[in-house]
Amino acid sequence: MDLLNICLTSTYFQYNGKHYKQLHGTAMGSPVSVVIAEIVMQNIEERALSTCRQTIPLWLRYVDDTFTAVRHDEIDAFHNHLNEQNTDIQFTREVEENGKLPFLDCLVSHNDNSLRTTVYRKPTHTDRLLDESSYNPTSHKATTIRTLTRRAQLVCDSTDSLSDENKYLHRVFTKNNYNNDFIRRNTHRPTTTTETNDTATPTTTATIPYIKGMSENISRILLPFNIRVAHKPITTLRQLLTNVKDKDEPRNRQGTIYKINCSDCQASYIGETGRNLTTRLTEHRRATRKVLNTCHDHQGGVADRKKEQGLAEEIKNLKSQLGNKDGDESTSAATQAERDQRSPTKEQADFQSVQTRAEAELRLSSARLAQVSAKVDEVGKLIKAIDGMEEYGFQYNINIVGVPELNSQETPEATSKLCAELFAEMGTNITLQDIDIAHLVPLRSAGNLPNQIICKFTRRLAKEAVMARRKDACKPNPINLGLPDRTSLSSVRLFDHLTSKMQKVFSEGKN
Repeated sequence: MDLLNICLTSTYFQYNGKHYKQLHGTAMGSPVSVVIAEIVMQNIEERALSTCRQTIPLWLRYVDDTFTAVRHDEIDAFHNHLNEQNTDIQFTREVEENGKLPFLDCLVSHNDNSLRTTVYRKPTHTDRLLDESSYNPTSHKATTIRTLTRRAQLVCDSTDSLSDENKYLHRVFTKNNYNNDFIRRNTHRPTTTTETNDTATPTTTATIPYIKGMSENISRILLPFNIRVAHKPITTLRQLLTNVKDKDEPRNRQGTIYKINCSDCQASYIGETGRNLTTRLTEHRRATRKVLNTCHDHQGGVADRKKEQGLAEEIKNLKSQLGNKDGDESTSAATQAERDQRSPTKEQADFQSVQTRAEAELRLSSARLAQVSAKVDEVGKLIKAIDGMEEYGFQYNINIVGVPELNSQETPEATSKLCAELFAEMGTNITLQDIDIAHLVPLRSAGNLPNQIICKFTRRLAKEAVMARRKDACKPNPINLGLPDRTSLSSVRLFDHLTSKMQKVFSEGKN
């Protein structure tokens, strides 16, 4: 409870250059605020409803919006009774007009002792949604349509109101440049709830910045590994236009470069700190006083005391300058120091050494970034090649993913070589023998040459052999499929590039 009390009574913020402490309420954005606010609201409700003289037949609350029913001549009395419960929490009210009252996103109509609901929009609503041409993932655009159509189905309680709402939404979607086919495919359709499978493979979610043309490909690559990708915009208008927090004064900033001039000579000290600048300057003054006091004890130097006072005055002047100038001047001190045509001091030489090392690290980081960009380009080209190969088909209504038929005279050697090169680029350990096994081609001869059977015939044999084995075996295993007994049916490298029917057989055997 002591820790909770500290969290609730230690909320500070800065506004217009002044610091304030919040005395009432809880901090906005704090995790504990939601729980405390709900407890307070429930306490107010219980006291108000148990002590009021009016009969309240209905009381529905969502967070801080409440829908209730009170006799018309008792509205004022009940409203005053609610506001008497806590002087810091005052309720406002909205009474129905023409038998209609908005509540959240519902418009409740009162007619013939019954309540009807439809979708409600504020008068300031502009019909502006996420435009189809906006730089956002397609999934976000599809979700926009799916969410609004789902809300219409949940809120509208009659066929007529739902039909009117769907027509309105279709006009709004068209206004935001969505075509009819995209609207139709992403319109929400109610489905029956199915029991969740607790034994299903857990899915991991990864959030990455959205880059058009690349993020979609990354999502497809990670999908077979049960990794779901969520996209987020790199930069939003809110980040560019919203700046509600006060800027720190230069003397209170962190991560700055500063310069202190000597009052007796042309030397100067340039420093860099990641902490509060005032704190760092105070440390300089304390360290200088300590050194000079030591010299004063040994030498009795009045001149040293004068130097101490001069340095303290210089630090004081620096603080004054930082308080009166714009913040950019504090960060440009190093640049101004480089313009000084004095002989460099030891501190300046140290600073230049640090700057040189930083520039070298920056060049190294740029080179690494270029390598990463090149790898991303290679992945994009590989994905494009795979997409093109998957578009190829062949006879007998079978499709072998990643194994195209370029022409009717394609031989097993050409097919095997093409597959091996493809999977080598993907970093998958697929050998030529693995590909022959997948096609049910006999093992290679002593000269390590494939059996001379054209691909069409090989595929037909594969189809007939698999269909026959499916009838003979209730549970397929590696042996009755003609594979080595050590073969794992869940192995990706013996699964992804098989025929669709063989994939089904392997899936049944695995499960």
